[in-house]
Amino acid sequence: MDAMTRHSALIQLLLDNNGREQFWRLGLWDDVGSVVFKIVNMRLAILTLSLSHVLVDIYNDRMKQEEISMDIRKEVRLYQKDIKENLLNYFAEVEIEWRSWEKGKLYSPRCDIAIGPFAQKGRLCSRYDDMLDEHRELVSEILRLYDENISINGGNVLRAGHDDLYSINRNSRCFMVIEIENKTDAKQVLGSMINAAALGRIGLIIVWERKRLLEFLNIVEYLQFLSRAEKNTFNTQNLIILDKNQFNELLYKS
Repeated sequence: MDAMTRHSALIQLLLDNNGREQFWRLGLWDDVGSVVFKIVNMRLAILTLSLSHVLVDIYNDRMKQEEISMDIRKEVRLYQKDIKENLLNYFAEVEIEWRSWEKGKLYSPRCDIAIGPFAQKGRLCSRYDDMLDEHRELVSEILRLYDENISINGGNVLRAGHDDLYSINRNSRCFMVIEIENKTDAKQVLGSMINAAALGRIGLIIVWERKRLLEFLNIVEYLQFLSRAEKNTFNTQNLIILDKNQFNELLYKS
């Protein structure tokens, strides 16, 4: 019988009335106190050891997740540069980490990629209309791919047709905003969607992993539901959601 088993048996004896009387009569209470103290210390030591193993496992898991996140961030930055280089074959002005306003008191989000010209000193509504004409084939293909994705959602998301893009968000800050989304937080995703749709005549979200495409479409559907229910919401009809592979095929084919 090991020490823990003997100590546990002793504790059970103490819980019995006759056992307590025998210990009292024989004057063994000091020994009992010593045993109880040892048992408590032993169990605390076991508990501490178990907790330390759990904490080490948690720490290791978090470190692995952090390493994965850092790798993805590096990959996203390289992907941004690659997209810019390819887009410059079709557009004269392409910027990475573009700010819609000069940094100051006014909140100025940074966009992953923005296609100009940039309307920071005046409206360029007519110029963006001309670009919709110039790049009709590219825009139509983007909309076609988006239709494929909408079907995954059951067709519950409304999107603008090519001709609708002449009137939606006319006073945009640039022709197109592209946000590369690898975030898991729905609030951060929502912020990127709003920035893309508000700042670009066309807002394009590139979903890093296709398996998360439905999550993004559900957020758009929710915003459009709010509109139908006459709640405060945001117009997302100029927002387009593609996965990374779709965008790559489109970019390199064009």
